[in-house]
Amino acid sequence: MADAHQLSTSPSPSGLLEIVDATGSTNDDVVALGRASAPHGRAIAARTQTAGRGRRGHVWVSPRGSLYLSVLLRPKTSPSLYMGLSAACALGVLDGLAACGASSHVTLKWPNDVLVGGRKLAGILMEAARGPAGPFAVCGVGVNLVAPKGVRAERDQPLGALAPGCLSDALAGRPAPHFEELAQAVHTGIVTRADHWAAKMSDEDEPLSPILKDYQAHLSYLGCKVAAVSPSGELLCEGVFSCVDGWGRAVLLSADGKRKALSCEQASLRVL
Repeated sequence: MADAHQLSTSPSPSGLLEIVDATGSTNDDVVALGRASAPHGRAIAARTQTAGRGRRGHVWVSPRGSLYLSVLLRPKTSPSLYMGLSAACALGVLDGLAACGASSHVTLKWPNDVLVGGRKLAGILMEAARGPAGPFAVCGVGVNLVAPKGVRAERDQPLGALAPGCLSDALAGRPAPHFEELAQAVHTGIVTRADHWAAKMSDEDEPLSPILKDYQAHLSYLGCKVAAVSPSGELLCEGVFSCVDGWGRAVLLSADGKRKALSCEQASLRVL
């Protein structure tokens, strides 16, 4: 693995999910497992990371008290369709949270951040790689079990960072799940959604077509005026967030009725 695990580990009953106290990056660990031909569904969950990362190469600060989980996925589809897999995994994270009672005001921010009451509860990082057993993807998830102190999520200038949320915000007074329970539930949700998506997918389909209706039903900001910001911080455009198309692009409608489709590599959205 990319980093040596510290302290004790505990595998899930299926043997697919391994829980560790600390590691450098669960995504790095699971990428290494994938290149070593580990099976579909193999996963590592950690209580803290020393070298976590988010989208676009951002450092993901990983304080103790949260869940850091990465899952190896080997869908029998072309890697060119993994945008759909990313959306399916986001729905799987919602399923896992809901299974633990976290269903109050939980939504998705395009493309796959998890929000609670407009604050960032969880971030998702998808990575694609290849090994002797063929191509694979790794879905990495960070869930704030407690409110991070002095920690800010990835920043999209000039609009600033989303305020962090935590699991208790989504539980509406229900008891918090144990770390192991949450890790297992989110792992199960991701693998189940990935399998369901892959079973309905074909190379001729748009990658989000099997799940587009369900995905859009969980999105925040639809119908709202938003700003689209480039990775370098440039304000690209403003418009009403109309929909997401079958390729996972956010479609904005400008004041003059023109449509602009933006990929998640091109832009992030913030509500105005």
